[in-house]
Amino acid sequence: MNSNYLKQWLLWAGLLLLFFLQLGTVSLYAQPQKQMNVAYRVDQNNPDIAAILEQFARYLTSRPDSVYDNPAWNKAEKRHYLGAGLPFDRSSRYLYGGTNAFIFLKHYLPTVLSVEPIGEKYVLRVFFYGENLPPDWAAWNPPCILRLYAAKSGKEWKFENAIQEETRNWKRQTYGPINYVVHPNFDFDKKLAFDAVSFCDSLAAIFDLEDIPSFDYYLTTSEEELARLFNFDYWLSYQTHVIQPEIREIATAKQGVVNRREFAQMIIPQGKNFIVNEGIATYFGGIGNKSYNTVLSDYADYIKDNDSLRFSNIALPRYYKQYAKNPLNVVGGFLAQKVYEKQGADGLLQLVNVGVSAQELFALSEKLLGLKPGELDAWIIGEIRK
Repeated sequence: MNSNYLKQWLLWAGLLLLFFLQLGTVSLYAQPQKQMNVAYRVDQNNPDIAAILEQFARYLTSRPDSVYDNPAWNKAEKRHYLGAGLPFDRSSRYLYGGTNAFIFLKHYLPTVLSVEPIGEKYVLRVFFYGENLPPDWAAWNPPCILRLYAAKSGKEWKFENAIQEETRNWKRQTYGPINYVVHPNFDFDKKLAFDAVSFCDSLAAIFDLEDIPSFDYYLTTSEEELARLFNFDYWLSYQTHVIQPEIREIATAKQGVVNRREFAQMIIPQGKNFIVNEGIATYFGGIGNKSYNTVLSDYADYIKDNDSLRFSNIALPRYYKQYAKNPLNVVGGFLAQKVYEKQGADGLLQLVNVGVSAQELFALSEKLLGLKPGELDAWIIGEIRK
């Protein structure tokens, strides 16, 4: 062997040995971050519960907020949600507070409160709490109590969403395209269900739709009941309604049997532009229990003395969130009204196909309304104030 080659080989071998010695030292003395706590009442001597806890620990480190074929989750649910481009875990839309699972779990330590048998399944309840949170996060604590089900699949336990078990004894009734799934505490009025069908049929007629694909409508009486449908026993930032057109589903805690706004979003084609989608739904369905005309009148009164307000002020999120009275929905609704009056349903469908930017929306709207370039910004607010 060449002497220079031998020297180089010995040098590389020495460096490699030193690297592994240092790696071993780091592994020996480093203090890993604690992954989760387990409450005293959880029977860790039960082999099934111990296996579920191990699976949950793995799940926490397996990118649980990502849309992919996670091995810890029920296969049928993965097919249903991933096929629609949604996370299979219904809680992930709200659990991580606008951040990702990795950052969230660095700040909030999970504590498994209980793992209890429900027939052949187990229900897992997990409390999240943060210590030494960043100042901006301090009020977001504790963010939630998670609720997941675990079922045996072969030799492994797989997690499932709570919605199937939680609604097992709920009433189910179908009226037209609407599949009602009704909480036992909800007072369901059949007469209103016929009104709901009439509204859906009217939209189908306006947009010349031969058939309306059916959708599920979950009716609850409280935010807590709604939370169960999204794998929570408690959520700090609760919701009052959730609409998921991708899987043809609406869930609500505040709306009744007739929910025109959300029905409109399920029936009328949805585009990429948030203002258009929200505006058309507001025009046909109003907001909450108020009709479109009522919310428009309220908003007109609210801005009557604001001479400087322009559509562009509220067309971007960093601005419109500063204003009360749902300005983006109402102004978008007024835009939909004016386009519909001038161009009919075809005009609205052109709006649906517009791009996401405010510039594209303004340019198309001015064309449809016969306005000059740049006119829409002040014109639409002035018209509302009238």
